[in-house]
Amino acid sequence: MDVSSLDLRSLPSWIIDYGQVDFIVGDTKDGELCMLYASDDFHLHVWIRGVDGDGIGVWVQQLIPSLSAQIERTTGESEGKLRVVQARSGCVYLYMSCITPIGTQRCWLFYHSLGTTEIELLIHGTFHDRAYLYIMAWPPCLIGDDEGTGHEVEGSH
Repeated sequence: MDVSSLDLRSLPSWIIDYGQVDFIVGDTKDGELCMLYASDDFHLHVWIRGVDGDGIGVWVQQLIPSLSAQIERTTGESEGKLRVVQARSGCVYLYMSCITPIGTQRCWLFYHSLGTTEIELLIHGTFHDRAYLYIMAWPPCLIGDDEGTGHEVEGSH
């Protein structure tokens, strides 16, 4: 087990509102440990575990451009609460919600690859809860001997 820490108090207070941050720990495509959070100004803050010149493990902050323009273009909203849901193999899943003037909560689930600057909309809806990802393998009973699903979709020929 690898245990590490990041002294958040050493970061400037304008970066982090210490009482309001939801950090997510995940991994990069290379399997390196990473820590992320999304600020309310639609910036994705990412630290990747690395090694300094002396061979000591350190957290290195990555420069990720603001997602604000892409989110506003996709959602039509310039305000809302953006949160990181999960980070797995360099894939970051983000959840955004906002309340419309008539009191309806609108929600979006985005996909972002740490190697790019683009986001992709996965789900949009008007529901009253956060999205939670659950990634699982295909059940063995649905996988045939040829590693296919064993089922054909009608009209797929």
